[in-house]
Amino acid sequence: MSVPSKFTGFTLSSPENWDKPKVQQYEAKPEKSHDVTIKIQVCSVCGTDHHIGSGGWGPYGRDDLVVGHEIVGTVVKVGAEVKEFAVGDVVGVGAQSNSCGECDLCLNDNEQYCEKSVLTYNQADMFSDGYVTQGGFANYTRVTEKHVFRVPDGMSAEVAAPFFCGGITVFSPLVRNLTPYSKQKVGIIGIGGLGHFALQFANKFGWEVVAFSRSSKKQQEAAELGAHHFVATGEDSDWVSKHSNSFDLIINCATSFSAIDLNQFIDVVKPGCKLIGVGLPDFHENITVNALKLGMSGKFMGGSIIGNKKEVKQMLDFAVKNDIKPWTEVFSINEDNYKKALTKISKSDAHYRVVLTDFDEFFNKLA
Repeated sequence: MSVPSKFTGFTLSSPENWDKPKVQQYEAKPEKSHDVTIKIQVCSVCGTDHHIGSGGWGPYGRDDLVVGHEIVGTVVKVGAEVKEFAVGDVVGVGAQSNSCGECDLCLNDNEQYCEKSVLTYNQADMFSDGYVTQGGFANYTRVTEKHVFRVPDGMSAEVAAPFFCGGITVFSPLVRNLTPYSKQKVGIIGIGGLGHFALQFANKFGWEVVAFSRSSKKQQEAAELGAHHFVATGEDSDWVSKHSNSFDLIINCATSFSAIDLNQFIDVVKPGCKLIGVGLPDFHENITVNALKLGMSGKFMGGSIIGNKKEVKQMLDFAVKNDIKPWTEVFSINEDNYKKALTKISKSDAHYRVVLTDFDEFFNKLA
Protein backbone atom coordinates (compact mmCIF):
# COMPACT_ATOMS: atom_id res chain seq x y z
CA MET A 1 0.00 0.00 0.00
CA SER A 2 1.30 3.45 -0.89
CA VAL A 3 1.32 5.93 2.00
CA PRO A 4 0.49 9.57 1.24
CA SER A 5 2.96 12.33 2.08
CA LYS A 6 0.08 14.23 3.63
CA PHE A 7 -2.26 12.78 6.22
CA THR A 8 -5.84 13.96 6.80
CA GLY A 9 -7.32 14.64 10.21
CA PHE A 10 -9.68 16.59 12.45
CA THR A 11 -7.58 19.70 12.97
CA LEU A 12 -8.01 22.41 15.61
CA SER A 13 -6.97 26.00 15.00
CA SER A 14 -7.16 27.40 18.55
CA PRO A 15 -8.29 26.53 22.09
CA GLU A 16 -11.45 28.58 21.57
CA ASN A 17 -12.41 26.17 18.78
CA TRP A 18 -11.54 22.92 20.57
CA ASP A 19 -14.93 21.42 19.60
CA LYS A 20 -15.00 22.79 16.03
CA PRO A 21 -12.51 20.73 14.02
CA LYS A 22 -11.74 21.29 10.36
CA VAL A 23 -11.01 18.16 8.37
CA GLN A 24 -7.94 18.90 6.28
CA GLN A 25 -4.55 17.62 5.15
CA TYR A 26 -1.19 18.26 6.82
CA GLU A 27 2.37 17.14 6.21
CA ALA A 28 3.17 13.73 7.65
CA LYS A 29 5.98 13.33 10.18
CA PRO A 30 9.29 12.67 8.40
CA GLU A 31 9.86 8.93 8.21
CA LYS A 32 12.83 7.61 10.19
CA SER A 33 14.37 4.15 10.18
CA HIS A 34 12.66 3.03 13.41
CA ASP A 35 9.23 4.41 12.49
CA VAL A 36 6.03 2.44 12.01
CA THR A 37 3.31 3.94 9.81
CA ILE A 38 -0.22 2.98 10.84
CA LYS A 39 -3.53 3.26 9.02
CA ILE A 40 -5.93 4.12 11.83
CA GLN A 41 -9.10 2.08 12.42
CA VAL A 42 -10.35 3.59 15.67
CA CYS A 43 -9.29 6.17 18.23
CA SER A 44 -10.89 6.56 21.64
CA VAL A 45 -11.15 9.80 23.58
CA CYS A 46 -9.14 10.70 26.67
CA GLY A 47 -9.46 13.63 29.07
CA THR A 48 -6.09 14.83 27.82
CA ASP A 49 -7.65 15.46 24.41
CA HIS A 50 -9.85 18.11 26.01
CA HIS A 51 -7.14 19.48 28.33
CA ILE A 52 -4.78 20.13 25.43
CA GLY A 53 -7.47 21.02 22.90
CA SER A 54 -8.98 23.65 25.21
CA GLY A 55 -5.60 25.10 26.16
CA GLY A 56 -5.64 23.76 29.71
CA TRP A 57 -2.12 22.38 29.37
CA GLY A 58 -0.63 25.33 27.53
CA PRO A 59 -0.56 26.76 23.99
CA TYR A 60 -0.82 24.89 20.73
CA GLY A 61 2.41 24.03 18.95
CA ARG A 62 0.68 24.36 15.56
CA ASP A 63 -2.51 25.87 14.14
CA ASP A 64 -3.78 22.60 12.66
CA LEU A 65 -3.53 20.42 15.77
CA VAL A 66 -4.88 16.86 15.72
CA VAL A 67 -5.50 15.30 19.14
CA GLY A 68 -6.24 11.66 20.06
CA HIS A 69 -3.86 9.10 21.58
CA GLU A 70 -5.75 5.87 22.16
CA ILE A 71 -5.13 4.57 18.68
CA VAL A 72 -5.58 1.20 17.00
CA GLY A 73 -4.80 0.52 13.37
CA THR A 74 -2.97 -1.62 10.83
CA VAL A 75 0.72 -1.32 10.01
CA VAL A 76 1.12 -0.23 6.39
CA LYS A 77 4.84 0.59 6.30
CA VAL A 78 7.90 0.02 8.47
CA GLY A 79 11.29 1.70 8.54
CA ALA A 80 14.47 -0.11 7.55
CA GLU A 81 15.49 -0.83 11.17
CA VAL A 82 12.09 -1.89 12.50
CA LYS A 83 12.30 -5.45 13.85
CA GLU A 84 9.17 -5.99 15.92
CA PHE A 85 6.41 -5.25 13.41
CA ALA A 86 5.48 -6.06 9.84
CA VAL A 87 2.94 -4.76 7.35
CA GLY A 88 -0.50 -6.10 8.26
CA ASP A 89 0.01 -6.22 12.03
CA VAL A 90 -2.78 -4.74 14.16
CA VAL A 91 -1.22 -2.40 16.70
CA GLY A 92 -1.98 0.31 19.22
CA VAL A 93 -0.42 3.62 20.22
CA GLY A 94 -0.85 5.54 23.46
CA ALA A 95 0.13 8.95 24.80
CA GLN A 96 3.84 8.73 23.96
CA SER A 97 5.34 8.63 20.48
CA ASN A 98 9.08 8.90 21.10
CA SER A 99 11.87 8.94 23.68
CA CYS A 100 15.66 9.03 23.57
CA GLY A 101 16.16 5.29 24.16
CA GLU A 102 19.58 5.95 25.69
CA CYS A 103 19.15 7.49 29.15
CA ASP A 104 19.01 5.53 32.42
CA LEU A 105 15.23 5.88 32.46
CA CYS A 106 14.78 4.47 28.96
CA LEU A 107 17.27 1.67 29.60
CA ASN A 108 15.54 0.65 32.82
CA ASP A 109 11.91 0.42 31.67
CA ASN A 110 10.96 3.95 32.64
CA GLU A 111 10.81 5.39 29.13
CA GLN A 112 7.55 7.19 29.93
CA TYR A 113 9.57 9.46 32.25
CA CYS A 114 12.39 10.17 29.79
CA GLU A 115 13.36 13.85 29.90
CA LYS A 116 13.24 13.85 26.10
CA SER A 117 9.89 12.06 25.91
CA VAL A 118 7.62 13.14 23.06
CA LEU A 119 3.84 13.19 23.43
CA THR A 120 1.76 11.67 20.66
CA TYR A 121 0.52 15.14 19.73
CA ASN A 122 1.33 18.83 20.24
CA GLN A 123 5.01 18.42 21.00
CA ALA A 124 8.08 19.12 18.89
CA ASP A 125 9.91 15.84 18.26
CA MET A 126 13.64 16.53 18.40
CA PHE A 127 14.26 13.07 16.90
CA SER A 128 12.12 13.86 13.84
CA ASP A 129 13.46 17.23 12.67
CA GLY A 130 11.40 19.17 15.22
CA TYR A 131 8.10 18.02 13.76
CA VAL A 132 5.18 18.99 16.03
CA THR A 133 3.38 15.70 16.54
CA GLN A 134 -0.15 14.95 15.40
CA GLY A 135 -2.61 12.57 17.05
CA GLY A 136 -5.03 9.83 16.18
CA PHE A 137 -8.19 11.51 14.92
CA ALA A 138 -6.77 11.11 11.44
CA ASN A 139 -6.36 8.53 8.71
CA TYR A 140 -2.71 7.72 9.49
CA THR A 141 -0.11 8.15 12.19
CA ARG A 142 3.64 7.53 12.30
CA VAL A 143 5.32 6.51 15.57
CA THR A 144 8.71 5.11 16.55
CA GLU A 145 8.69 1.32 17.07
CA LYS A 146 9.42 1.57 20.82
CA HIS A 147 6.01 3.13 21.44
CA VAL A 148 3.90 0.83 19.28
CA PHE A 149 2.14 -2.16 20.87
CA ARG A 150 0.75 -5.32 19.35
CA VAL A 151 -3.00 -5.86 19.85
CA PRO A 152 -3.64 -9.42 21.13
CA ASP A 153 -5.44 -11.87 18.89
CA GLY A 154 -9.15 -11.88 19.63
CA MET A 155 -9.25 -8.36 21.08
CA SER A 156 -11.27 -5.99 18.90
CA ALA A 157 -9.98 -2.55 18.00
CA GLU A 158 -12.87 -0.89 19.87
CA VAL A 159 -12.03 -2.81 23.04
CA ALA A 160 -8.26 -2.39 22.72
CA ALA A 161 -8.01 1.36 22.11
CA PRO A 162 -8.89 2.65 25.63
CA PHE A 163 -6.24 0.41 27.20
CA PHE A 164 -3.41 2.35 25.57
CA CYS A 165 -3.85 5.35 27.84
CA GLY A 166 -6.75 4.87 30.26
CA GLY A 167 -5.86 1.27 31.03
CA ILE A 168 -2.09 1.52 31.35
CA THR A 169 -2.35 4.72 33.40
CA VAL A 170 -3.80 2.75 36.31
CA PHE A 171 -2.23 -0.65 35.60
CA SER A 172 1.34 0.60 35.97
CA PRO A 173 1.07 2.07 39.51
CA LEU A 174 -0.96 -0.94 40.66
CA VAL A 175 1.64 -3.52 39.61
CA ARG A 176 4.58 -1.35 40.69
CA ASN A 177 3.28 -0.91 44.23
CA LEU A 178 1.31 -4.03 45.16
CA THR A 179 2.01 -7.76 45.03
CA PRO A 180 -0.47 -9.65 42.83
CA TYR A 181 -2.67 -12.18 44.61
CA SER A 182 -1.60 -10.96 48.05
CA LYS A 183 -3.77 -9.92 51.00
CA GLN A 184 -3.45 -6.20 50.35
CA LYS A 185 -6.02 -3.43 50.42
CA VAL A 186 -6.29 -0.89 47.63
CA GLY A 187 -8.53 2.16 47.35
CA ILE A 188 -9.68 3.67 44.06
CA ILE A 189 -10.87 7.29 44.13
CA GLY A 190 -13.24 8.15 41.30
CA ILE A 191 -15.36 5.74 39.27
CA GLY A 192 -14.89 6.99 35.74
CA GLY A 193 -12.71 6.52 32.69
CA LEU A 194 -9.64 5.61 34.77
CA GLY A 195 -11.28 4.28 37.92
CA HIS A 196 -13.45 1.73 36.14
CA PHE A 197 -10.28 0.12 34.74
CA ALA A 198 -8.54 0.23 38.13
CA LEU A 199 -11.42 -1.52 39.90
CA GLN A 200 -11.37 -4.38 37.38
CA PHE A 201 -7.60 -4.85 37.50
CA ALA A 202 -7.44 -4.69 41.30
CA ASN A 203 -10.22 -7.24 41.72
CA LYS A 204 -8.67 -9.73 39.31
CA PHE A 205 -5.31 -9.38 41.10
CA GLY A 206 -7.04 -10.65 44.21
CA TRP A 207 -6.73 -7.58 46.42
CA GLU A 208 -9.35 -6.18 48.77
CA VAL A 209 -10.84 -3.36 46.69
CA VAL A 210 -12.52 -0.24 48.06
CA ALA A 211 -14.17 2.29 45.74
CA PHE A 212 -14.37 5.94 46.84
CA SER A 213 -16.90 8.37 45.44
CA ARG A 214 -18.56 11.52 46.78
CA SER A 215 -22.04 9.98 46.67
CA SER A 216 -23.51 6.48 46.58
CA LYS A 217 -24.90 6.99 43.06
CA LYS A 218 -22.34 4.65 41.48
CA GLN A 219 -22.26 2.03 44.24
CA GLN A 220 -23.91 -0.72 42.18
CA GLU A 221 -21.67 -0.11 39.18
CA ALA A 222 -18.59 -0.11 41.40
CA ALA A 223 -19.60 -3.55 42.69
CA GLU A 224 -20.10 -4.80 39.12
CA LEU A 225 -16.61 -3.57 38.27
CA GLY A 226 -15.04 -5.41 41.18
CA ALA A 227 -15.23 -3.27 44.32
CA HIS A 228 -15.74 -5.27 47.52
CA HIS A 229 -16.57 -2.16 49.55
CA PHE A 230 -17.85 1.30 48.75
CA VAL A 231 -17.26 4.58 50.58
CA ALA A 232 -19.41 7.62 49.82
CA THR A 233 -17.15 10.30 51.31
CA GLY A 234 -19.86 12.97 51.16
CA GLU A 235 -22.42 10.82 52.97
CA ASP A 236 -20.43 8.97 55.64
CA SER A 237 -18.94 11.38 58.17
CA ASP A 238 -17.01 8.59 59.93
CA TRP A 239 -15.33 6.99 56.92
CA VAL A 240 -11.83 8.21 57.86
CA SER A 241 -11.92 6.71 61.36
CA LYS A 242 -13.35 3.47 60.00
CA HIS A 243 -10.45 3.04 57.56
CA SER A 244 -7.63 4.73 59.48
CA ASN A 245 -4.12 3.46 58.54
CA SER A 246 -5.49 0.49 56.63
CA PHE A 247 -4.68 0.94 52.90
CA ASP A 248 -1.59 -0.47 51.22
CA LEU A 249 -2.21 1.83 48.25
CA ILE A 250 -4.71 4.44 47.11
CA ILE A 251 -4.95 5.50 43.46
CA ASN A 252 -6.59 8.87 42.83
CA CYS A 253 -8.35 8.58 39.47
CA ALA A 254 -10.46 11.74 39.88
CA THR A 255 -10.04 14.47 37.29
CA SER A 256 -9.63 17.21 39.89
CA PHE A 257 -7.26 16.97 42.83
CA SER A 258 -8.35 20.22 44.46
CA ALA A 259 -11.92 18.95 44.88
CA ILE A 260 -10.65 16.21 47.21
CA ASP A 261 -9.50 16.58 50.81
CA LEU A 262 -6.19 14.78 50.43
CA ASN A 263 -5.48 15.10 54.14
CA GLN A 264 -8.27 12.60 54.79
CA PHE A 265 -6.79 10.10 52.37
CA ILE A 266 -3.36 10.48 53.94
CA ASP A 267 -4.98 9.41 57.21
CA VAL A 268 -6.23 6.12 55.78
CA VAL A 269 -2.99 5.02 54.05
CA LYS A 270 -0.67 2.84 56.10
CA PRO A 271 2.73 4.24 57.12
CA GLY A 272 5.24 3.38 54.41
CA CYS A 273 2.50 3.21 51.78
CA LYS A 274 1.40 5.56 49.02
CA LEU A 275 -1.31 7.83 47.70
CA ILE A 276 -0.73 8.14 43.95
CA GLY A 277 -2.47 10.55 41.59
CA VAL A 278 -3.09 9.55 37.98
CA GLY A 279 -6.02 11.76 36.90
CA LEU A 280 -4.33 14.85 35.46
CA PRO A 281 -6.12 18.21 35.85
CA ASP A 282 -5.43 21.46 34.00
CA PHE A 283 -1.95 22.94 34.38
CA HIS A 284 -3.00 25.73 36.78
CA GLU A 285 -4.46 23.41 39.42
CA ASN A 286 -2.48 22.87 42.63
CA ILE A 287 -3.00 20.57 45.60
CA THR A 288 -2.84 21.40 49.29
CA VAL A 289 -1.97 19.09 52.15
CA ASN A 290 -1.03 19.79 55.73
CA ALA A 291 2.77 19.71 55.79
CA LEU A 292 2.99 18.71 59.44
CA LYS A 293 0.47 15.89 58.99
CA LEU A 294 2.32 14.52 55.97
CA GLY A 295 5.74 14.94 57.55
CA MET A 296 4.78 13.03 60.67
CA SER A 297 2.84 10.30 58.89
CA GLY A 298 5.56 8.15 57.34
CA LYS A 299 3.42 8.07 54.20
CA PHE A 300 4.08 9.08 50.63
CA MET A 301 2.31 11.06 47.90
CA GLY A 302 3.20 11.02 44.25
CA GLY A 303 2.09 10.74 40.66
CA SER A 304 2.27 8.28 37.80
CA ILE A 305 1.82 8.49 34.03
CA ILE A 306 1.07 5.75 31.51
CA GLY A 307 3.56 2.82 31.67
CA ASN A 308 6.44 1.11 29.97
CA LYS A 309 6.28 -1.27 27.02
CA LYS A 310 6.62 -4.41 29.18
CA GLU A 311 3.73 -3.24 31.37
CA VAL A 312 1.52 -2.60 28.34
CA LYS A 313 2.07 -6.18 27.13
CA GLN A 314 1.48 -7.54 30.64
CA MET A 315 -1.72 -5.49 30.91
CA LEU A 316 -3.12 -6.65 27.57
CA ASP A 317 -2.34 -10.31 28.31
CA PHE A 318 -3.89 -9.97 31.78
CA ALA A 319 -7.00 -8.31 30.32
CA VAL A 320 -7.50 -11.10 27.77
CA LYS A 321 -6.98 -13.81 30.38
CA ASN A 322 -9.42 -12.20 32.84
CA ASP A 323 -11.97 -10.83 30.35
CA ILE A 324 -11.36 -7.22 31.42
CA LYS A 325 -12.92 -4.71 29.03
CA PRO A 326 -13.59 -0.99 29.07
CA TRP A 327 -17.15 0.23 29.36
CA THR A 328 -17.56 2.28 26.21
CA GLU A 329 -19.85 4.46 24.16
CA VAL A 330 -19.10 4.00 20.47
CA PHE A 331 -19.73 6.51 17.66
CA SER A 332 -18.83 6.56 13.99
CA ILE A 333 -16.34 9.33 13.36
CA ASN A 334 -17.61 12.51 11.71
CA GLU A 335 -17.65 16.20 12.64
CA ASP A 336 -20.83 15.97 14.73
CA ASN A 337 -19.77 12.86 16.62
CA TYR A 338 -16.29 14.29 17.21
CA LYS A 339 -17.88 17.27 18.96
CA LYS A 340 -20.28 15.02 20.84
CA ALA A 341 -17.50 12.74 22.06
CA LEU A 342 -15.14 15.51 23.16
CA THR A 343 -17.98 17.38 24.86
CA LYS A 344 -18.90 14.28 26.85
CA ILE A 345 -15.31 13.98 28.03
CA SER A 346 -15.11 17.68 28.91
CA LYS A 347 -18.17 17.31 31.16
CA SER A 348 -17.10 13.96 32.66
CA ASP A 349 -20.30 12.61 31.14
CA ALA A 350 -18.88 9.53 29.41
CA HIS A 351 -19.80 6.02 30.52
CA TYR A 352 -16.86 5.46 30.81
CA ARG A 353 -14.75 5.78 27.66
CA VAL A 354 -15.84 7.06 24.24
CA VAL A 355 -14.55 5.35 21.10
CA LEU A 356 -14.73 6.78 17.59
CA THR A 357 -14.81 4.15 14.84
CA ASP A 358 -15.32 3.64 11.07
CA PHE A 359 -12.27 5.68 10.09
CA ASP A 360 -11.94 3.88 6.75
CA GLU A 361 -15.48 4.71 5.74
CA PHE A 362 -15.14 8.38 6.67
CA PHE A 363 -11.73 9.09 5.16
CA ASN A 364 -12.32 7.00 2.02
CA LYS A 365 -15.20 9.32 1.15
CA LEU A 366 -12.75 12.24 1.13
CA ALA A 367 -10.26 10.54 -1.17
